[in-house]
This record gives sequence, structure tokens and C-alpha cells, in this order.
Amino acid sequence: MTTIRSEMLNAMQGLTPKAEARFPGAKWSLENRKKSDRVVLEWPAIAQSFRRILNRYGAVKTHVDALGFEGTSNMWIAAQELVKTLPSMDSLRGEGDRAEDDLTAHCVHADAALIATDHADILRWGLNDRLLDLVEQYLETPPACIGVALRKDSPDGQQVGTRLWHVDGEDTNVFKVLVYLNDVGEKNGPFEYVPKDCFNPRRRRWSFRYHWFWRYFCKDQDIAKLVPKSQWEAATGPAGTAVLVDTTSVFHHGAIAQEGERLVLIFAYTSQNPKDMELCKKFFPRADLLPALGATLSPRQRDCLLHWRGLRAEQSLAS
Repeated sequence: MTTIRSEMLNAMQGLTPKAEARFPGAKWSLENRKKSDRVVLEWPAIAQSFRRILNRYGAVKTHVDALGFEGTSNMWIAAQELVKTLPSMDSLRGEGDRAEDDLTAHCVHADAALIATDHADILRWGLNDRLLDLVEQYLETPPACIGVALRKDSPDGQQVGTRLWHVDGEDTNVFKVLVYLNDVGEKNGPFEYVPKDCFNPRRRRWSFRYHWFWRYFCKDQDIAKLVPKSQWEAATGPAGTAVLVDTTSVFHHGAIAQEGERLVLIFAYTSQNPKDMELCKKFFPRADLLPALGATLSPRQRDCLLHWRGLRAEQSLAS
């Protein structure tokens, strides 16, 4: 459905519904990117629009082309190579019902060690100055990049793990950027959320319906009693779609995948003094490999990736 949100975004990107063909329906490619003419506004105006939409609705959908970040081509190549290393989905099939609190029962993750070593261009994209500017302005404090994950969801039809509705708790605000590496439709398990103007989790304790129906992890039929399905937003789109979201400000989940698959990169940011430091550190389990990147990073990027963890760039490389 057409919403104020989509109309604002179309105007911001210089798009009308008839111009939707400018978003390639097939897999996004470097050739499409070179031919793209969708970046019509200067970055400060785009960033201001993003912040306005985030503050009002909690999430905004765009495309990596529209972001125009340096290193996007290298990130895309590295991500597609990393996809080839993903574990088989066979281990997730044929196991019957799974525990609801098993956060990895419905998906497989790329090896974080490979992201930190062989495919570090993915991490570097997440440390782009334009992106860090946007995150810092939204958080109103220097950000910490708590990590990046690449995951593939299984079309098993089960609502378990992060397919249950929830809000994140690593910090007061958690800024995430989701980048789809393949086309994601309604049946592929898109990111889905309740816009903040429909129900704001930060005001939930004032709601009788919240106390009556809500659990920390909630199934579709339960949250539908709190917020009607007509108010849910599914972030579908072609490969290269990017979703910017504060996952503490909206109820959200990965919708249940029924067919195909969803390949997604998830970049996550908090303040450099988060409420739950240990939970933040769990997001990227191979932080021990990150200091080797220090020599290729600016002081700001090292602060964002390393210093809040108590890590320093390797002296042999940084000297």
C-alpha cells in the first residue's frame, strides 16, 4: 500500500511510482550501478530526510545506489564471494519443530573470521564516513560499530528465533543497516516492523493492551492483538535494497520465509558506552581479528570499530 512514508521517500529520491523501473527488478549488478541515475539530491539533504523519517517512523527503506557510499562496488563483490562460503541449509531441514528461543534455528551465518580477514571490504563499507555521520547524528553520540553479519534464512515456515516480534536491548538506541543481497518478496521472509507512529515501544508501559498481550518474544497472532496487521510494514525490494532502522524504537522481526531465501547483510551500531556491553560484543564473535585492520582505518574508524572494545590496532601494522 502507498503510505506517507513511501511518498516521502519517492520524493526524496526523485522517484514517482511510474519511475519504479529505475530500480532493477533482477539481481543488482555493477553494470546497473554504473548506469544508475537515481542519486539526485546532495548527501546532506538525503541524510536529513533519512533522520526525519527515522525519528517519525523508526525505519526507512532505500537502495545502496541512492546512498552513494564510497566502496559500494567492493562491498558488493566481497559479499557475493562470502555468500559462496555459507554453510549448507541441509542442517536446518527435516528437524521438525524447533525451540522458539533458538536464535539461529531458522538461518545460517557466514563465518565472522572471513568477514574480518578475506572480505574486510564489507566492514570498511560499514565504516564509511557518510554512514558514520548519519549514525552519529541520529544517536547524538559517537557510534560504535558492534559488527556485521551475513545470514541466509531457511524457508521452513516456522516462527522461531528472531522471526518472533521483539525490540533490541543492546543499548538505548541500536541503529542497523540491512542490505539485501538478493531480491526479497513477501514470501522470502522480509524485514517487517510496526512503524513508530502506529505503536511506539518506548511508550508501551502506558498501554493496557501491551501489558495484556505482549511477551518479550511475540508471535504474529499475539502482536496482531496489539497492532492490526494492516499497520505492519514489510520491507520488500530488489537486491541492493537497504533498510535503515532503530531496532529499539520499533517492534520488528524477520517475517516467516515460505519459499526461496533471504540473503542479508546486517550492520549494527550503538553508542560507545552501551547499556549491555557483553551483548554488544556477542554480535561479532571474532573481534580478536579486528586489530589487524587498524592500519587501513582512520582514527575515527578505529574508535568506532576497536577502541570501545578496549582493542588497539596492531602495532606492527599501525607504526
